[in-house]
Amino acid sequence: IHATSPPVDVSGCDMVLLSYWRRLGVESSSFDMAYVSVTDAGSGPGQTGAWVGVYMNPPSNTYTQETSWTEVTHDVSSEAVGNTAMQVRFSLNSDGTVSFTGWNVDDVKITCEPAANTSPPPSPPPPSPPPPSP
Repeated sequence: IHATSPPVDVSGCDMVLLSYWRRLGVESSSFDMAYVSVTDAGSGPGQTGAWVGVYMNPPSNTYTQETSWTEVTHDVSSEAVGNTAMQVRFSLNSDGTVSFTGWNVDDVKITCEPAANTSPPPSPPPPSPPPPSP
């Protein structure tokens, strides 16, 4: 099962952060795979990017049973470079033998730090002429 965002233009950003609140309930990733992915910029303008994973629940023998909401942030700047159509996807694959709550997600946010202005700063105005003497 996937929940996918619409495309977002982040091509003018130097730094892009994906944040969201979650309450996750799954078995280990050996049985239930809960993951977050974003699309990269692809091979050029107008190209569809590939899905790149930014989170997956651990493969340990323990369950992830969050009982309260937790804010999570991922730096996705490397996938965002030149990306005019970045998408976010929350996915869950389950073996179906044990039932947990799965993904509970709220307040998904993409924060963009605009690209630095590389132009030189404007020149200061010339000095004013001295006032006429009396």
